[in-house]
Amino acid sequence: MAKSNRARVAKSGRQGQKTAEGSASTPTKQQDCEICQRLLFLLKAPVSIRGDPKHHVELGSPQQILHSKCQCHTMLVSSLLGVDLESSQLDSVSILGFRDRDYVQVFGKKGHDPFFFESGELRLLTKPSLVNPRWIDYSLPKRWKETCDNSHSGTCASSMTLNPMKGILPIWVVDTWQQCLVRCTLSTPYVALSYVWGGVPSFMTLRENVNQLKVPNSLAEASIGCSLPRTVRDAIHFVQRLRERYLWVDTLCIVQDGEQKMVEINKMAAIYANASVTIIAAEGDDANGGLNGLRGISTQRLARQTVHCLSKHSRIVESFTPKVSWKSPKWYTRAWTFQEALFSRRKLYFERGWVQWECNGAVWTEIGRAPGSLSHYFHKTVPNLDQLNTIITTYNNKELTFPEDSLFAFAGIASGLSNSFDGGFVSGLPASLFSITLLWNPITTITRRTPVRHGGPVCLPSWSWAGWQGSIHWGHLVSDYVKKCDKRGVGVRLERINPLVQWSWHDTQSSLTHPIEESWVKHQKLFWNNCQVSCPTGWARHTISHVSTIPPWQISNQPEPGANPLCFYKHDSEPEAEFWYPLSLPVTGPQSQKLASLISCRTRRAWLVAGEEFTPACRRRGVEISVRDRTGNWAGALQLHGQVSSELCQPDLALELVEIAVGHMRNDAGEANWGQVLDEWDLEERPKGGILYEYYYVLWVEWKDGVAYRKGLGRVEKNAWEAQERGWINLVLG
Repeated sequence: MAKSNRARVAKSGRQGQKTAEGSASTPTKQQDCEICQRLLFLLKAPVSIRGDPKHHVELGSPQQILHSKCQCHTMLVSSLLGVDLESSQLDSVSILGFRDRDYVQVFGKKGHDPFFFESGELRLLTKPSLVNPRWIDYSLPKRWKETCDNSHSGTCASSMTLNPMKGILPIWVVDTWQQCLVRCTLSTPYVALSYVWGGVPSFMTLRENVNQLKVPNSLAEASIGCSLPRTVRDAIHFVQRLRERYLWVDTLCIVQDGEQKMVEINKMAAIYANASVTIIAAEGDDANGGLNGLRGISTQRLARQTVHCLSKHSRIVESFTPKVSWKSPKWYTRAWTFQEALFSRRKLYFERGWVQWECNGAVWTEIGRAPGSLSHYFHKTVPNLDQLNTIITTYNNKELTFPEDSLFAFAGIASGLSNSFDGGFVSGLPASLFSITLLWNPITTITRRTPVRHGGPVCLPSWSWAGWQGSIHWGHLVSDYVKKCDKRGVGVRLERINPLVQWSWHDTQSSLTHPIEESWVKHQKLFWNNCQVSCPTGWARHTISHVSTIPPWQISNQPEPGANPLCFYKHDSEPEAEFWYPLSLPVTGPQSQKLASLISCRTRRAWLVAGEEFTPACRRRGVEISVRDRTGNWAGALQLHGQVSSELCQPDLALELVEIAVGHMRNDAGEANWGQVLDEWDLEERPKGGILYEYYYVLWVEWKDGVAYRKGLGRVEKNAWEAQERGWINLVLG
């Protein structure tokens, strides 16, 4: 049976089980069954030890389960997985617990998939483990919020106190008591709503009606002459049940045809960060999905639970919570909602009939406390490139109704991140680390974004990840500034990069150019191993008395690996971390993202020939080909963006390449068991003599109307590149 059939089986009656409202038959009990006793132990064990493999229960194949003399767990497993054990093609069945989780699950393995079948969340039957399947208990969300207010003041309620986003507020909020728009002030606590618009026609605030909507009761359905989408209407009523008054919802609180619309979009990060709670409407595919299960407000929900009998005195509740699912709701797939959830410090989820609370201090569900808490993405001041990479890769796999909104939907994220990245962002790339992050490469095949709307602004540059859809990565190219920080997951970084060009951004070929200031290069040269120059504000220097006090792997992470370290630095905002040199940090609040279609520089170009495609030994990142010189000698490797085109199959196809950076890595890197770092590392033709493998980073470009467009990123071995007839050009990338 396929996974897609699993949910259908779960809804039907099964032997030895009951629904929350039904009765249950009791299988014959086997007093001395070791399997039953181990299952009961796992269900009763402290959550801190449930993840220990020694407590897991391996049942073997369906045939082995059937040969057991105990009918209790045999019938239970058959019921939980919804399979006939006599005819099942499963290879094995396991009962697993998880560290810090108050439930266990049964999994059926088939082939290489250990989770081909899975049960719901299993708990011993107690009063708190059963919920009303149709209606949410209103006291729960209120109690969660009050507990967070009283217990998490240092991590949740005031988490943004020192953040520059604190004073940035929306212009309008909905007064749910007066049913109208009112201006938001610092003394106006509000709830925010995150939901999917979909294709539902929606009443919006426009320039022509904004003044009317300030009149009390103007948002009542009788006043606006139409119905608000269910999700919006349900949220307005639910806010009152939370003992709150004000609600921010985009369609009503942003004047959709107003001059300030882009200003408000750029403030989205702060709007959600400063909300007291964000309601996440993750049900349904559009704005009519509603907040189901709110008695007196919305339609009934379906919180699915099933009670199974293990013995006369042992009953197990199986809960089909949102975590037990094989398809994410549409809300999780959207780029706009990703931004909204990323910045919200306290979230109340409505999903698949259940309600759940998440904040910086805890995760609470209707049937207990779940492990984990929200990620503290924006509570550190010093830039974290690995974290930025994670955010962008996740965002860039989300869906957009209009691909040309890629950078607009990212604007709030860029604004929030500009608290760490000095100079803000230029079309999705941090200005202070521009040359490094320009070296992004695909993890898989990516596709070019093209606009679908006619008219309106379009900014989808080929040189930015935002011009493409799919997973991207820039490796660990500039983490040489991090000496030690467990929370950053820093390991040994083997590659060193130096930019070759000075980039500028501009809107058109004839418009004024603006130099992009890359402060990391200047700070590296000025502060690394320099005990004399004064530290920037917020930074403190610590001298190193003896090199033996520094672990070898940290010495290898310096700008010059193996050099004798003289000092390191700490920043006030991150006292547990140590850095080899300080980075320039913003001195003002959040900055708006610069939407630049073009960047330009003075550089050199040469032509090499497209070679054969190859597959890296340790990883697969899109399409990789070798590049060769005119005599057929191997020169380097090029990673293509997008599918392989028919033009690359032409013999001796010349590729125009432009140099943008230089890099190097020790040739003995693989011997240290750090694995392959560069995709071409194991190619037989790659030069391996000497201490260093040195190369140029190049872009493969094609020109149209005086503008070059990025088609791939590569590395060409230093001697091979310098042997070419390189010529200087004024490069304009679009």
